[in-house]
Amino acid sequence: MGTCFERHMTNEHKTCPRLGFRHTSGVSEASAQGGGIPMSRCIMKQTLAEKKAYMAAYYLANREKLLAQVKAYQKEHRRQVQEYERRRSKKSARKVQINTYARRRRKKFPEKTRAYNMLSRAIKKGTIVRQPCEICGKPNAQAHHEDYSKPLDVRWLCFKHHREAHGQVVLDC
Repeated sequence: MGTCFERHMTNEHKTCPRLGFRHTSGVSEASAQGGGIPMSRCIMKQTLAEKKAYMAAYYLANREKLLAQVKAYQKEHRRQVQEYERRRSKKSARKVQINTYARRRRKKFPEKTRAYNMLSRAIKKGTIVRQPCEICGKPNAQAHHEDYSKPLDVRWLCFKHHREAHGQVVLDC
């Protein structure tokens, strides 16, 4: 039989079991006559598992469009997004989420973790001294590993140039 959504997609049923409307061409007959509920409303009445499956499929089909919308919003509302992230990062649930992500990342990329830890210890011991950015000379540069198998061989780059070295774009620095 399948889920309500699957039945809509394959037209296995004529009447929505949740709302009781007959659906034609993506909208209910009542909607086609100038009032009523569109077929998409039925999708919103699904179980949580059905909604997640539907949204995952929708995201995969429209990934580029959705990412472009998010980037445009973040660029337009930059200050509000920064303030939101600042408040969000202080919540205990978010801290747990960040720690879980960090643990997973360390397990997934042990070579990066090893290089980072070795460099951090060398800086603390004084074996390696932080340098200004190699490109623009700004202080507070970050260490950039070209090769993680050589953990103490790093380039010192400011935030902007470090992101550019990884192929990322910095909006305003």
